[in-house]
Amino acid sequence: MRKAFKNHSFLLFFIFFLPLFIIPVLASTGFNISGEQEEFFFEDDGSGRLTIYYLLAGVKTFYSEEAGTVDYDDGVITIDPIHISAISDVDGATSTKIR
Repeated sequence: MRKAFKNHSFLLFFIFFLPLFIIPVLASTGFNISGEQEEFFFEDDGSGRLTIYYLLAGVKTFYSEEAGTVDYDDGVITIDPIHISAISDVDGATSTKIR
């Protein structure tokens, strides 16, 4: 009986702590938002929410944790209204599109 309890505890460990390590499905190249100085990026949170973040001294800092939605089943990304004023260079070349 004791062995089964240990296995159960191990499973609970993964159920409670594994979600902390969700890898985003969606990530973008950089862009600027009108009126802001930082370079921003889109990323999903693994639960269908689209987020916008920037790096502050190398630390991911969220500008918006609810910038839209990601429908993983249908492959639809919905972005809430935002004024993107510029696109960052992609692979060292000027770009007009976010990838």
